[in-house]
Amino acid sequence: MRDGWLDGAGRACNPEGLAVLQERLLRYYPFDAPELRLYPTVEGTVKAEWWIGGYHVTLEVERDARYAEWSDYHFDTEVEKMRQVSLADEHDWRWVLQRLEFLEE
Repeated sequence: MRDGWLDGAGRACNPEGLAVLQERLLRYYPFDAPELRLYPTVEGTVKAEWWIGGYHVTLEVERDARYAEWSDYHFDTEVEKMRQVSLADEHDWRWVLQRLEFLEE
């Protein structure tokens, strides 16, 4: 992807950040975890997304893939939970997986 990919407005993703994200997903995100979808954003970041029950869940990954902003939003209650996670921290990945498991119940 290059700058301008979205009708001239999209910023290219950072190739080094994409490589780091790939390594972190392979290391910390198990194959039997809920299926996620990855999308480039107009700002040049990557967004992971899940639809679980009544929740829309996103993990907005920074360009260097060091940190990400977690958000889970429940449509019926309109309650949103947000948290910054370190993509290099095993404990933060454990929190992500536990939160996804909780939302599936």
